[in-house]
Amino acid sequence: YRNISFIEACEWLCNTFGIAKTNDRNERIKTITSNKNIMDRIRINNTVFLDPIVVEKSLSTANSFCRSLVTNNIFTWEQMLHASETYRLGATNSGGTIFWQINREEQIRDGKVMHYGNDCHRDKDKSPIWVSWIMKHRQHKLSLDARTEKCLFGLHLLLTDADADDVEIAVVESEKTAVICSELFTLKSMKEKYSISNIDIKPNILWMATGGISNISSKLLMPLKGYKVTLSPDTDTDGSAYRHWTDMAEKISREMDQKINVSNILEKYASAEQKENKIDIADWITER
Repeated sequence: YRNISFIEACEWLCNTFGIAKTNDRNERIKTITSNKNIMDRIRINNTVFLDPIVVEKSLSTANSFCRSLVTNNIFTWEQMLHASETYRLGATNSGGTIFWQINREEQIRDGKVMHYGNDCHRDKDKSPIWVSWIMKHRQHKLSLDARTEKCLFGLHLLLTDADADDVEIAVVESEKTAVICSELFTLKSMKEKYSISNIDIKPNILWMATGGISNISSKLLMPLKGYKVTLSPDTDTDGSAYRHWTDMAEKISREMDQKINVSNILEKYASAEQKENKIDIADWITER
């Protein structure tokens, strides 16, 4: 990745993580064992990042979410593969879906494991669980005092300094919504399929997720500073979700010193029944 030789890579690892160098094999084994915490995780400003190898080993479409996307005709097989690769979706041995949180520097913040039913809705009998918790309490690969700092799901899509004039960012609540919208929600599709002509969204839109309605904050959105950002909350009968994110958008706009928009598509176009079911923008598109 760094285009350096094997010896240079070893030097970089030793210097970066404080690993002692020795020519004696037994001494090396002793050093690695005594530095287990260093080998298990990287600490930068008290933040724990997971090993990228964990992500690479997990990458798979053999999970309940990817399977249900295709069986419910939400995605074609090609769309599912493309979305899975784009968001680096992983799979557990039990068929759970891993939504990895990766920041713009390619650092692995954490991963959320979720299970889905055949209808592509979350299996509420199985609570979401963080990979860091599994590594602490089940696998014992992280010390119990290790902490992770969450980021937006999909933040890695801004790996390069994309031109802010050509990229817009939509932030939704759930990871599932971001994945589905990344393939289905474009300006062209919305205008042609749903006869809606007043939506000002560019085709090169990047979809990200907070992981929950209460997770929205200026700290979470700060990496998006300089880009046009639109929040798309779920809907409900009394509009509380929309009001909450609208209030937060005003607060975050002041703290980031830029305008944060809030989409009112669901508030305007969702039916009373859809609001009763608390649908999100992905539900609205697929139902139509």
